[in-house]
Amino acid sequence: MIRIYTNSERGIVETDSPGPGTWARITAPTDEELRTESERSGMDLSILTAATDADEISRWEPYDEGTCMIVDIPYMRDDGQFDTLPLAMIITRDRIITVCRISSGIQEHFISDLTVRT
Repeated sequence: MIRIYTNSERGIVETDSPGPGTWARITAPTDEELRTESERSGMDLSILTAATDADEISRWEPYDEGTCMIVDIPYMRDDGQFDTLPLAMIITRDRIITVCRISSGIQEHFISDLTVRT
């Protein structure tokens, strides 16, 4: 799923327009969603797919299209045990892209903290 967010006077809000200044939050992506984002952002597809590999290591790498940081984030498995999965944070000239195999509580917390409540 791809959700696009932008900043407004109310804080972080979801939008349909993936233009400059937006955050593309990609969760449990399909191959088609990753291809779409690769075309939209100009990021190499292999950079976007790296976070879908459970064995991907944490790292920071600059690319012509932007910078990619991959970190391991904790999550609770169905059996109640904790494990980690990679979360890619990609910063391009005009957008932020995150990719993760699961819906991360870390990202949910970030969104809720930056949204002004009315």
